[in-house]
Amino acid sequence: MVHETTVIIFSSLIALCLIASCHASDRASVPEPARDETAWLRPAIIPRPLDLIVHEDQKRYPVSKKTVLHSCKDFLSEARYLAEFLLVPTGLDLEVREGTSDTGICFSLSDDQGWRVEIKKYPRLTEVGSKRKDSQVGFWNSEKRSGQAHSGFYTQEQIKEIVAYAAERHITIVPEIEMPGHASAAAAAYPELSTQRVPVEVATVFGKHTVAFNPADENVYRILSDILDEIADLFPSEVIHIGGDEVRFDHWKQSDDVKQLMEREGFKTVADVQIYFTNRMSRIIEAKERRMMGWNEILGDDLHGFLKGQTRDKASLSSNALVHFWKGNSDLATRAIRAGHDVINSWHLYTYLDYTYKQIPLSKAYNFDPVFKGLEPQYHDKIKGFGCHMWGEWIPKVAHMEWQVYPRLSAYAEVGWTALDRKDYDDFKGRMTFQVRRWDILGIGYAKEAMEIGK
Repeated sequence: MVHETTVIIFSSLIALCLIASCHASDRASVPEPARDETAWLRPAIIPRPLDLIVHEDQKRYPVSKKTVLHSCKDFLSEARYLAEFLLVPTGLDLEVREGTSDTGICFSLSDDQGWRVEIKKYPRLTEVGSKRKDSQVGFWNSEKRSGQAHSGFYTQEQIKEIVAYAAERHITIVPEIEMPGHASAAAAAYPELSTQRVPVEVATVFGKHTVAFNPADENVYRILSDILDEIADLFPSEVIHIGGDEVRFDHWKQSDDVKQLMEREGFKTVADVQIYFTNRMSRIIEAKERRMMGWNEILGDDLHGFLKGQTRDKASLSSNALVHFWKGNSDLATRAIRAGHDVINSWHLYTYLDYTYKQIPLSKAYNFDPVFKGLEPQYHDKIKGFGCHMWGEWIPKVAHMEWQVYPRLSAYAEVGWTALDRKDYDDFKGRMTFQVRRWDILGIGYAKEAMEIGK
């Protein structure tokens, strides 16, 4: 059962929120007004927000009901901090308040810092993997720790409640189970999953860790398939997200198993090995009548310098893989699109809600265009939507989360649900005058100083 206290992570797309240009000094101070953290429980009749409910022919993305990830989606990242179960619907309600009906939310349920969903066939995933001894606080590279253990997970019954609650609001929840990297919590529970097959602890520090699943072990694929069987039973989403981001290849390069795999398959690079792993998982997921999605590292490009020149050589990513672009040059995304891949555009420089308002002011959020510059019109339908994202390593409280999310969430709603020729930033700011009154009534702690009204 979940017994965490006040934290909620209403987050979105990307497993580790790497902020290359952001330092602790860039973070604006966040007011923490005294307020009722349970105010969201009170029923409210909310008028049509921001006139964002538009006809089908006015949508920027005329997506079908079968498209799981739509034009404006957010991401619940529960793996690093686990929210109180009753607070999870807050994020879902925020979606509805912004008028983004028929929306997708990606629900991150595993990471180095915790495994957050009950898997009945493998109980140690939550018995061991849901608990960590401490937590890093402050910011990246901080030596400070909270001094408190952190634990908790969602039972399968609770997951069913969340999925049903979302479905009533026309929201599809897409589960994310990280692989092959961000695997410390899983490996702490079952060391045989990792390349080194040695006991490890659930990570207490946020960032990129070296533990990765063994891509050369058939038993690993069997266990992961078993896990995804239960995930598929819980989530009716047509898409299952496997992460695939920020893999550290140190253990693979040292592994005799991986070396033998590379020799057998004729691979020259570890990027080829990751694509091999990803394609295996794609086939496993397709056998469950679902579609696999992963961050754009699954294409085999060196986004973090970990590959040291060993980018994709022989292997090719399955054409059915849905690519979740978040980092790198836009040419990487357009190349994937021209090669036949569907793409979700979650370019962190434009969509990350945990970035400061200096980095992504309201105007920048509003003017974001998910269609990449230079992409030929015949490929525009390959962009299935975009994501706006809120990562919570350093934002474990509701008030702080709301301050980061609002008012930018309203801008992203219009990006996704308003035709390009109908967008008007001055008109948007005028309508925001009325929107903030609703937020005041609802007790939402938005960033008033970021509104830019009248500028």
